[in-house]
Amino acid sequence: ITAKTNVPKNITWDGKLLFILPNGTQINATYGDNGTWWAVHEFDKYDVYQVNATYVGLDNVTINNGTITINKLNSTVDISDVVLTYGETKNVTVTTEGATGITAKINGNDVTVINNYTIVISGLAAGNYTLTVTTIPDGDYNPVNKTVNVTVNKAHTEITINTTSLELIVGDETIILATLSPAGAGNVTFTSSNKDIVEVDDKGNIIAQGKGQAIITVSFAGDNNYTAAENKTVTINVSLADASVTVDKS
Repeated sequence: ITAKTNVPKNITWDGKLLFILPNGTQINATYGDNGTWWAVHEFDKYDVYQVNATYVGLDNVTINNGTITINKLNSTVDISDVVLTYGETKNVTVTTEGATGITAKINGNDVTVINNYTIVISGLAAGNYTLTVTTIPDGDYNPVNKTVNVTVNKAHTEITINTTSLELIVGDETIILATLSPAGAGNVTFTSSNKDIVEVDDKGNIIAQGKGQAIITVSFAGDNNYTAAENKTVTINVSLADASVTVDKS
């Protein structure tokens, strides 16, 4: 707290200046350079204080009052951008100062917070989102917001098949067993390179139609949440059946 005076120092030897707070607290001031009185005081709460200054031992002095405003500090929050994969759940713990906890929203929707500071991120489709964290301040701080990005990448997929080649005879029927991981990602597609040789349906059922070679391609194109899988192929060679002749008499 400071006060400026035009009273020379050499006539204040028997007097002193006091700063007086609204609650009556008197603070002794020290005479400094250039006619400035000063004192250090720690205020016990955040408020607006009307401070009076008065001389003791010196009469006929005009005194001006002053207002001191003690503001709260802003709390702090530390969180970085978040990256996860579709289907993944991630717990993100936030570091704060001057806060008793946090609240969180993703694209304006409330997000679960556990243990006051840990955000549970789950159930998001692949894409980009905005995460807003707000501090719940203690008595000495103001709330603050911080916004970071949440990126949900598509989940990787993979196809496995039970065979990579088949030897068939015209008229044979069989099935290609294909599994797409992760489960629930979708359905694979079966495509024949030559339907005159091998036909295949959407379940992987095979019918050998004619002599020759055909390639069955098993694929998954991906969707909004899953990447396209690497294609798998099955090579099918189809032969003619051996003919036989029977007669009723030898």
